[in-house]
Amino acid sequence: MLKRHLGIIAVNLVAAYSIPDCLDLRNRVDCARPGQPAQSAVPCNGSLIVATDMGAISTISFSVEALGGYKPAICAVVPLVDGVLMTDLVAAFEESQHFDLVGGYGGLIPRFFNYGSFDHYFNGCFEPGSYWEQLHGIYVLGCDCGEVGCWPLFCRIRMGENTVAWEGFKQPHRPERDYSSFGPFVFDAKQYRDTVAKLQMEIASQNSADSNHPD
Repeated sequence: MLKRHLGIIAVNLVAAYSIPDCLDLRNRVDCARPGQPAQSAVPCNGSLIVATDMGAISTISFSVEALGGYKPAICAVVPLVDGVLMTDLVAAFEESQHFDLVGGYGGLIPRFFNYGSFDHYFNGCFEPGSYWEQLHGIYVLGCDCGEVGCWPLFCRIRMGENTVAWEGFKQPHRPERDYSSFGPFVFDAKQYRDTVAKLQMEIASQNSADSNHPD
């Protein structure tokens, strides 16, 4: 499948793990939106925001994909670390820890939840008293049904002068789980901020295109 790459390096995304067929055991209400399918991703204008390899420090990138069944397209954002989807990374970790439920994550969907501008969100710039400030972190993934709060992956962002780190991962619906050996993922600060800025530009461009072509 042809993809348009935004950045310097094009990566081949190879799933390290296949999500099992037992997600109905998650002990939650199936919250796929009425009349709409659960998250089924296909490329949204083939967008993949990728940056250069920084050696020992991880690289951040984002895949922007369209959910099937929506017109105009509704896109989901999935982070990649060193070219590997975060959904695959966390699922492989959860499988290695023999957690009761493995995977079930999906991308963040700006149309379904107000994250604000992603170049603020992923840089930890939150309005005083906002939901994210009170949470002391962000959701890097949501549920594969499309509702972020149904099955999110939480982490804290540590902003340094030269690096940015994602750490302190948690599954809010399984507070007893130990994610201390998952991450931290450390990125070069400039590469991180530049890539997040490209992500916001891509989302803004798609929103503008959708508003100009409502049908």
